Amino acid sequence: MKFNKLFLIGLAPIFLLSACGTNQETKPSSDNEPGSSEPSSPGDGSNKSILSNAFKEMGEEIAYVAASKPRTRSMVDMPEIDKKIQLATPSGLVYVAGKLYENEGFDCSNKVVEFSEVYDMESGPDTPTMVADITLSLMIDVDIANNKAKIYIDEIIDATQESMHMYTDAYMFLEFDYNFTTNKLGDFKAWNKADVYLNGSETPNTGINYAVRQGEELKKIDTATQDAEYNTVVNQIETFIALFDSKAETKTVADATTARKYGESFIAGQNYINEIINGYGSIDFHNK
Repeated sequence: MKFNKLFLIGLAPIFLLSACGTNQETKPSSDNEPGSSEPSSPGDGSNKSILSNAFKEMGEEIAYVAASKPRTRSMVDMPEIDKKIQLATPSGLVYVAGKLYENEGFDCSNKVVEFSEVYDMESGPDTPTMVADITLSLMIDVDIANNKAKIYIDEIIDATQESMHMYTDAYMFLEFDYNFTTNKLGDFKAWNKADVYLNGSETPNTGINYAVRQGEELKKIDTATQDAEYNTVVNQIETFIALFDSKAETKTVADATTARKYGESFIAGQNYINEIINGYGSIDFHNK
């Protein structure tokens, strides 16, 4: 039996499902081929992105040839299938942070706040319930004047589904350009690292992910290409973890009553994002 990993965007191991396979490119037919329509003018707005990418690609490729260097790409275009895998989990937890701020007295600005609750997760009418003891720790760093924001998250999930047991310790870090006046999100970056232990294993399956949206481009790290850029991402993740853990030494831990209130925000945030991404299943407190 397998865990239903596509249920609940708050279940951190989702981003470990991203593949490191090959990226296939579909090349358009030449505009000069018989029967093709007349090409648009290079100045047409519809062609600007194509021309921008094409000439950057050509220039970069020629430069590698000139330097006699092998060309590797650790950052690649993100396939459509990877968007939910890599972005759904952090999107849900970012939204949960907003729901938490609806609670009187809640504040995780430059300090770590932690709360724990046990949830029942249903992924469908014919699937067994997953019971998940989740500890969520988070901290934000916001610069409203300069339209910048960061969020640091550590999500520990101790989950059981019939005979299967999974323990996950997942870190997520996101950096945003966000206009606090117009409430518009611009570019963003998302770093993820998770250690997953299955059925009492002492050795975890460890995975990392890194995604960047810049303008209209959405890229992810190709973990099979461990070049200088990949090493930079790994070092960034470790730096974030070190900073977060140092702040966590003086973290605020919610008592049972407060944790239940925060858990309500967690459930509401998960369900709301689940609707947007057309997820399935439900989440509720295990002990009502």
